[in-house]
Amino acid sequence: MKNPLTLLKEKCLTAGVKALLNREIEKCGVVTDLAIDTAQKTIQVALELKGEPTPLLVKAGSYELSEQNGAIHIGFYDVSSSKEWITAVLNKYAVGRRFQLPRAAKILL
Repeated sequence: MKNPLTLLKEKCLTAGVKALLNREIEKCGVVTDLAIDTAQKTIQVALELKGEPTPLLVKAGSYELSEQNGAIHIGFYDVSSSKEWITAVLNKYAVGRRFQLPRAAKILL
């Protein structure tokens, strides 16, 4: 069982990431559910994309945060989704690459 401070951290983190993602994809759809487990380092997201009849579910079986020259980066591994072609695209273009996060992400390390 997680301690209350960890749960609070995850709730705040989830709310912030969800808001950030929704700003980034607002023309394509909306994030309806997001779960981040900082202990297991997993992420699950459900998206309602415009033109799609069912939500898209994406899971990262693990993620890694790193700092380089004061910038925070995230890398995703063991990624899957509810659509086979999306899983293939994510594995080709996202898995194993590092993506820079906003400066506010520094509190995650």
